[in-house]
Amino acid sequence: MKHFEIYKTPDEFNDLLIQTEDGAIRSIAFIEDPNSLPKIEEANLDAALARHWLDEYFAKKRPTWLPNSIQPAGVSVFTKQVISLLKKIPYGEATTYGKLAKIVAQNRNIPYMSSQAIGGAVGRNPIVILIPCHRVLGKKNELTGYHGGLKNKEGLLKLEGIHYEK
Repeated sequence: MKHFEIYKTPDEFNDLLIQTEDGAIRSIAFIEDPNSLPKIEEANLDAALARHWLDEYFAKKRPTWLPNSIQPAGVSVFTKQVISLLKKIPYGEATTYGKLAKIVAQNRNIPYMSSQAIGGAVGRNPIVILIPCHRVLGKKNELTGYHGGLKNKEGLLKLEGIHYEK
């Protein structure tokens, strides 16, 4: 059974919608339109680890663990490969779409992977912040698209002390 709850973030960010199902964290997304939310329920145990992790993150405690119950909803095999790379980007550091493309090409033993393909997979990451898609920048470390909104991406990068170009 799907369960939805709101996580209140610091004022400079949009709040987050946490979706759990069958004991797993399936999605965490920034809320763009509070009027379009599904039925919100009381906090539940399945989301407790996500809430705890987010509490540490926004308190700048640099969480070094991830809940074992993370199971991104509805992603392809390719997106799962990219998500596995996103999980390896350390707190306070960033990479580029191009660097991720080179790693994926090497892992697949192919000569080339487009940065745009990587960008598409990064954009399909359904669990923001815990799976740090905000730590991926354009080729000259410029701030580029983010499905959670550039204001939120910029705020997350600043929170972690990551330098970027506008």
